[in-house]
Amino acid sequence: MRVFCILYVVSLIFSVNVAADTVEPRYDGEWWLTLTEDEKLAFYEGFDDCYVTDVKNGYSPDKTYALERNKITKYYLDNPGDQSEYIYKIIIKLENENPRNLHLMKERHQGYDGELWRMYIDSDHLAFVRGYIDCRVTYLHSTISKPIKYYVGSISSWYGIVLTDPGEINEKTGGDKIGDVLVRLLEDKAKVEDPSSPKKWWQKIFWRNDK
Repeated sequence: MRVFCILYVVSLIFSVNVAADTVEPRYDGEWWLTLTEDEKLAFYEGFDDCYVTDVKNGYSPDKTYALERNKITKYYLDNPGDQSEYIYKIIIKLENENPRNLHLMKERHQGYDGELWRMYIDSDHLAFVRGYIDCRVTYLHSTISKPIKYYVGSISSWYGIVLTDPGEINEKTGGDKIGDVLVRLLEDKAKVEDPSSPKKWWQKIFWRNDK
């Protein structure tokens, strides 16, 4: 009986930890102000990469991402009553207040590929994916079926990147765009194999061709 009770408590604690790990924050001003400057930048970059490439078909005004990040922070600090507003609404609000000429980007997804992913730390990975997914859910009604960390880990696996050795990258996939990899995951056209598979760890994610 004692053993049963101990096992029950352990399983309960594990369940609570797993549930807490899968609950996403509300992407609003209160959450934004808790982020580091790098996390804010990564979130904005992820959101903007999706918005420009997937929503606006490659059209974007000239912008400096650090300045755009700072504008969002300044808005929330100057307007504490709006800190419950979603970040995407403030991004669009600030853009509409200062409209700029659009031009077609020369490179799809710009430089957001495995090399950039390798430069990010794990918290930046999370922020970028959250920004990208926030845009996809808001404007393209994408469905999120797995925890954010699943997508982060799968992207790293696709590029052959591990946190213990961020200098290594799979040369065959390193040039693939983060957004393309993430969208394939969201559309369930990629899957992660069983970690016990004898294959190399950079081969544990592969595209399915049945969709």
